[in-house]
Amino acid sequence: MTQFKGTALAGYFMLLVFSSFMRAEGNAAPSTSSAIHFRSPRGFSIVVPVYVNGKGPFEFLLDTGSTVTVIDSKLLQSLNLGVTGSGTMITPTSRTTIPWAVAEKVSVGPVTESKVELGVRDLSDLRQLDSRISGVLGQNVLKNADFLLDNRKRMIEFDPAGELAAELDGERVNTSLIATPNSPAYGSTAIRVKLAESNHRDLNFILDSGSASVVLFPHSLDQPSSSMRPTLLMEDDAGNRKYAPGYLVQFSVGGISLDVAAHVTAIGYEGLAVDGLLPTAGFGSVYISNSGGFVIFQPKRKRHQICTESVAAVNRKSADVLQCQHNAPEVDRNELSSPSL
Repeated sequence: MTQFKGTALAGYFMLLVFSSFMRAEGNAAPSTSSAIHFRSPRGFSIVVPVYVNGKGPFEFLLDTGSTVTVIDSKLLQSLNLGVTGSGTMITPTSRTTIPWAVAEKVSVGPVTESKVELGVRDLSDLRQLDSRISGVLGQNVLKNADFLLDNRKRMIEFDPAGELAAELDGERVNTSLIATPNSPAYGSTAIRVKLAESNHRDLNFILDSGSASVVLFPHSLDQPSSSMRPTLLMEDDAGNRKYAPGYLVQFSVGGISLDVAAHVTAIGYEGLAVDGLLPTAGFGSVYISNSGGFVIFQPKRKRHQICTESVAAVNRKSADVLQCQHNAPEVDRNELSSPSL
């Protein structure tokens, strides 16, 4: 067995490390539509239909905080995929060696990636989240995709030509790639945020659709807060459960400021410049541009004024008929939703 020398990050560890397996219901063709609906068990997760080697759909947890796609060991067997190596999976609570396999292609909506490396794990812990999940869709499939996560409508709108991005107003927050040790091909999307508790200095957070709440790693705070309370139950891969302290923090990113409930872990991603995790579930919508290297939180859609000229006005040739101003952008006053971190 060859040794996979790289390392992958995983972010799906909040509120107990969840998981599950389900066989596919039929072999319908992958969707080519630019928009797909998702399910949201527990109100924060994003579960999408995924096809592996043309088979499926299988229910996968979409996790922008995971650098690699992971499948359940039972799904590996049903797909007749062989293990080709091994690698290291890192979560904020553990470092584990897992088997590795390769899929010829993995598809979600109109997005398809070829020769996708897959981590293989027993995902029985995720059954507490949803009994139908059979994998975790990571950044090695999403790395070239641009899309809008609309948590209010529970819809993902993919944007292969960038047309949607041109219709959205909002501050474009630059992103960076947090590459994993010994494996620059894998990486998570990181953004700069500010916390009042850190004297408003910039912190580096991974944008994580697999996390249920804001997570702070110990070094992110200048001083521990006296209001911290053990409020979050966590479980590591060995089955050890413990409560992590949590408290309210003043948080700002992308022109949005709010008070949020945050939790502090005892450890983080050792050796990586990461201060915490920012869940996408806390916002009504988030536009993620992997190709452009930016994120828009709470984007607003532009709309165009539609001018009509009545027949009567034409016949009168009235001099006071206003000229149409086509394509004049007007900000829609209705945001896609309000932040609720």
